[in-house]
Amino acid sequence: MTTFDKLVSQAVDRMFGEPTRVEPMAAGELLSGGPDPARDAFDVRGVVETGAVVAADGGGRAAISGDTVFVSYRDELLPIPLQTGDRIVALGRPGTPAFVVSSVDPDGHGRTVLRCRTAGRQP
Repeated sequence: MTTFDKLVSQAVDRMFGEPTRVEPMAAGELLSGGPDPARDAFDVRGVVETGAVVAADGGGRAAISGDTVFVSYRDELLPIPLQTGDRIVALGRPGTPAFVVSSVDPDGHGRTVLRCRTAGRQP
């Protein structure tokens, strides 16, 4: 990553970033769908692009229209590799909506872009 890429990525986070929590999920026959005991959850600032309207559903939970969500992080802020099935929680949004990672794509400029789908409502 060049110095220019790093400066641009930092500016993107300052302007568009928001607090998120990454919750690593286990993949495998016995633990699939539960927290991954080998990878700790962590909070990190990232850019969340829903392309959809987020509103409370009357019960104080997030209702999000649209299926695909993109989340991007500066690689240097990620303490562990992210993988398909991990959960991303948008901590600053009403109802703290969660998303499930469908694909992990490094952009070649110091950021990792996650294609996600909505994970449903939080309890």
